[in-house]
Amino acid sequence: MTQIEYRQYGKFDLTDANDAAIKAGAEWNMTLAYTDANGAAKDLTGYSGYMQIRGVPNGALLADVTVTITGATGEILCALTAAKTLAIGGMSGVYDLFIKSTGTDPVCLLQGNVEILPNVTVIP
Repeated sequence: MTQIEYRQYGKFDLTDANDAAIKAGAEWNMTLAYTDANGAAKDLTGYSGYMQIRGVPNGALLADVTVTITGATGEILCALTAAKTLAIGGMSGVYDLFIKSTGTDPVCLLQGNVEILPNVTVIP
């Protein structure tokens, strides 16, 4: 079974739903390691990543997430700027993360619900 390792929370199978909480007004990063059942990194050279947050499936787009893939190490970085998280603060929705290489079908690595927690502190 192929696994994803979310650097903050450990390993989980691709079939798992993974909910996320993002703090509005703060930069958000999620680093994943794509590995095989033995823990060896999957080579993702030539792959592109796609992640979006929407209010509901097929609903209004709340945010396009920047996805950066480091090919040989199988590392995937998903990121939102502080400005993007602030713009969608206080909302909730759904997300999914896909990777795709030329000539292959997309593979969904993660999916789940997401809550954008409103910020409390006003930063000058």
